[in-house]
Amino acid sequence: MTFFDTNVLVYAIINQDSDKQKLAEKLIEDAILKQQFAISPLVLTEMVFVLAKLGQLPAQKDLLLYFQKFSTPAIEKVDVAGAMKMALELGLGKSINDLVHLIHAERSGCEKLLTFDKGFSRFVSQSNMELVVL
Repeated sequence: MTFFDTNVLVYAIINQDSDKQKLAEKLIEDAILKQQFAISPLVLTEMVFVLAKLGQLPAQKDLLLYFQKFSTPAIEKVDVAGAMKMALELGLGKSINDLVHLIHAERSGCEKLLTFDKGFSRFVSQSNMELVVL
């Protein structure tokens, strides 16, 4: 499975950069067709926040509902505990949600995580997954 960071979904939904939008749309579509698309409840809540901030929440309601079916059931306490431990060890408290994504994706059996966030490159040595910064 491939875990998609929130920003990949947001770039696919909202045209902030045409090249990134096309790439995000293709990656999502391909992963869904191959049944390799995974997100978490945290990705969904971050999407709600970003879409609301951009004034796009009501217009994107149907897509949010569509993406729900690809979400893992829950972020577990062990995911948060692992992310907190890593944040404290690395001094990356401001990246706690990214660390939750990382830990949760690994625990959920994902082999790869896709993101546009260059900050994820800091976690390469902390993960057994392939981290792809687009």
